[in-house]
Amino acid sequence: MADTALIKWGKRFNQAYNYGSEITLDSHQVTFSSPMMPVGTTIKAWHSKGSYGEDRVAPLLPLLKPGKTYEVIFFIQENPKNQFRVDIDFRDQFGQITATQYFEGLHFTFQYPHNAAHYSINLNNIKHETLVFYDILLIEKAEENSVRVERGEELTFIKFQASSEKFQLLIHSSDRESIMVSDSTANLLLFVSRETNFQTVLSAIIDKLETQGGHIEIKTGADVAKFSIEFQSLTEILQTYFPDRKIETDIKNTTDILTEYEIQMLLLALQKQKGK
Repeated sequence: MADTALIKWGKRFNQAYNYGSEITLDSHQVTFSSPMMPVGTTIKAWHSKGSYGEDRVAPLLPLLKPGKTYEVIFFIQENPKNQFRVDIDFRDQFGQITATQYFEGLHFTFQYPHNAAHYSINLNNIKHETLVFYDILLIEKAEENSVRVERGEELTFIKFQASSEKFQLLIHSSDRESIMVSDSTANLLLFVSRETNFQTVLSAIIDKLETQGGHIEIKTGADVAKFSIEFQSLTEILQTYFPDRKIETDIKNTTDILTEYEIQMLLLALQKQKGK
């Protein structure tokens, strides 16, 4: 699996255009509107280097590897009245811009320069009515690995071509402002919020595992330990649903799990939902 980052809007109002703007921050999205702002003005900037004395927070963009190619996907609600441009500024250790790359679309690739010390990604206005922003994915690209992204309303799956005897599912919380994930063995990465309906998550995971035979391994990020009892019982639920498969996990919570009866009732409700 390639290095993958999920980046949110963030709470830094000084890094967004604030003059006459209406900005609403919800749990899963940000709504921005300033239709009278000038063409070419930066709506929002994300940085890989910050000043703790000024921002009091860590930068949202991850550090990148010189010479590597990265894929960037902006997840923004479609609106025919909106038009944006993205540019990336590359800076040296003194903060001076050494190069800038421009992109007309919201899905593009770029190569990180060898002489760059840090960088910023800028979302610029061409014209817009209302911008509904969800998040940004930044994925390291490798010639030997194919990557497929599937994004739902409250969860994101990223499928990698990994060389492993096991099928490994890696689950990370999407509740942080920014998160970088590195794991060379994962086949499938899931970003999900603790607020997402568990039945929705379980149904999506089962759909992905239906075609996978043999050994399945489930690994989780640290924040998943704060999720509901249903999430802590995911291994037991999947083992009940797939009785002929070996399922391993690193979920260490052994007290807050569902009973066998509760698991059966949950799976019964899932089957009714799927119309089986």
